[in-house]
Amino acid sequence: TTGDVATPRWATARRLSSCRTGSASIIHKTWRHESGPLEGEKQGAPQNYNPRLISFITDSVRLKGVTASAYWDHVQQLLANPAQTWAHVFDYQLDESGRRLVLLVALNGGEIEESALRPAFRRYNDAAQIVPRAQCDQAYDRTIPIIVSAMLNRTFDAGNKAATYDLFSPSIGDFVLARVAADRHALTLVFTSLATSESVQNLGAMKEAEVINTSTYKAVLRAAATEHMHLSGSSEACDVVLKAGEELVDEGLLNEADLEALNATFKVIAQENIYSGRYAALRLVVKLLPHYVVQWDVISALMNQELDDSPDHESLRVLGSICDHSHDAVRAEWKGRIRRAAIEFWEDQLNDRLVENDVSADVYDEEAVDDVADSVHDYLSDQLAELKVEFNEADMQRILSVFDPYDHISSNIERSSREGGLDVDHYERTPSAPAAGMDPIDDLFERG
Repeated sequence: TTGDVATPRWATARRLSSCRTGSASIIHKTWRHESGPLEGEKQGAPQNYNPRLISFITDSVRLKGVTASAYWDHVQQLLANPAQTWAHVFDYQLDESGRRLVLLVALNGGEIEESALRPAFRRYNDAAQIVPRAQCDQAYDRTIPIIVSAMLNRTFDAGNKAATYDLFSPSIGDFVLARVAADRHALTLVFTSLATSESVQNLGAMKEAEVINTSTYKAVLRAAATEHMHLSGSSEACDVVLKAGEELVDEGLLNEADLEALNATFKVIAQENIYSGRYAALRLVVKLLPHYVVQWDVISALMNQELDDSPDHESLRVLGSICDHSHDAVRAEWKGRIRRAAIEFWEDQLNDRLVENDVSADVYDEEAVDDVADSVHDYLSDQLAELKVEFNEADMQRILSVFDPYDHISSNIERSSREGGLDVDHYERTPSAPAAGMDPIDDLFERG
């Protein structure tokens, strides 16, 4: 259960204060009345409206010294700028261990599993020497119950016997980012301690959002990658290496040691047949091939595994790009396998993909059936061209044989009717007989 619903046994009693809950309920109802639905965000609604934040700042303990006449102004001020609240908790109620744990959770993207948080705290402590190394786990166990109920939520999955931590309020993430964005040393400590693909992704997101500048991003990425590129042996470790490697390639920072680490990771994924990392590995290979040397025996193993697992169109597109760089002796064989896999995929998925991509979705008149057929033919042709493999018209017709344009138009009519935009009775299906001796599909897709 999440912290919003249930409280861990070791949470402080203050969190369950009935006085605070009552105040929060009143404020909640008042602002809902004044401002309408939350998603409406009408004038008068607090910018950082969050029921849990309201519950937190209206705790009776935190309202000591606030007079009745100043109550509403005080609460509105804190909601307008919750950083004041979090600064007081962060600076005065948490010790150094607590502050570092909050930083680790926030800069991992606001959520992290305990199996990743505890070792990240150990690495941070090794670098910053918050407590003696032998006392690190004790500090972690002592601090976690304090920051849960103050700045973090704890979710426990009884089935997997695993705990996850996330921020008590999204505004904590804003507060933390504002605190450390300009501190390259602090960022380096956190991101070198976090060995998760989420942290690497979040670091990139911080650059894209211009929370940190490009120079800081590259410096922190380089430092984090140096720590993480040697990781191996598990799917989680492979995810970190692949994500860091992708960012290094994109930024032009990849060096020989990084390339060696990536090739070693590709080998682990192939040997262990790690399904979750295979597509990311192959996608990264596409970026590497124009400029770097890869181990083709390992890449071939990854490609074989992907083709054996009924790849989707996105995977086939990656495989087609790799195939263009393969040795002449095996290229024809790879292209043949990709072609066969693509036909199998599109025979199974054509109709679903047409709906997902709104192909001829606004056609309701069966007199336009030939136009629908042309649109579907063109859509499929464009999709297959992405795979960099030759397909003939017989391949096209084999795939298109699973498509009935009359059914497609009927589905359009039914869908629009459900959505209230079309009068079904106005469009009645009139079966059309194909030319004598000709299959209906051949008639519709004839390309004479």
